[in-house]
Amino acid sequence: MMDEPFAALDYFTREQMQKELLRVRQKQRCSILFVTHSIDEALLLGHKIVVIENGLVKTQVRVPELEGDRNLLDEMFVSLKRHMIESLNTAD
Repeated sequence: MMDEPFAALDYFTREQMQKELLRVRQKQRCSILFVTHSIDEALLLGHKIVVIENGLVKTQVRVPELEGDRNLLDEMFVSLKRHMIESLNTAD
């Protein structure tokens, strides 16, 4: 479990550590519970994203496996991000 491990890092160090985490996860073939408040970071690092609000699951998103680096400006990622934001903005 990793609870916001990159939150206090500067942009460049955070980017380097995210790439390293992806490399280690791929090499070790392990699951990681990664807690973050950043939708972009969740989309970049996650395969399955679960948004929890007040102890309840608000939404779940599966991020398709892709070859190579993920591009957050790709249409698919923009669409997933929009979906997550809309689900967070909806009233219960």
